[in-house]
Amino acid sequence: MLADATSWPRWASAITNVTWTSPEPRGVGTTRTVDMVGGITGDEEFLAWEPFTRMAFRFNESSTSSVAAFAEDYHVVPTANGCHLTWIMAMKPNGLAGRIGLFTGRPIMGWLFQRFLHNLRKYTDERFGVLRA
Repeated sequence: MLADATSWPRWASAITNVTWTSPEPRGVGTTRTVDMVGGITGDEEFLAWEPFTRMAFRFNESSTSSVAAFAEDYHVVPTANGCHLTWIMAMKPNGLAGRIGLFTGRPIMGWLFQRFLHNLRKYTDERFGVLRA
């Protein structure tokens, strides 16, 4: 599901479009462009790719100068009732304005990321069904 470009805008509301820029098969080194709210665009490169269990990527370039570095790492582990997702996100602000923005925006970003996870859960439940014990 994380490899499906059309799913990201459905649960990560800051993302408006995802375009793969590398041919299949996808793996380490694969690239894509992510368009986000506010006209921000990021060119990503995958650092890890283990189908159905792990993907990690970083921004190689971004249209915003406020972010010096950005990376995400997703781990999916099967469980008796579905799966468990561990999501790690790291962002390094650029310059004083970026640091101030990240610091002052921390509560909003925390809420937004929690919303992404809630949306992802809802989307996967709708798309794949929910196992009832």
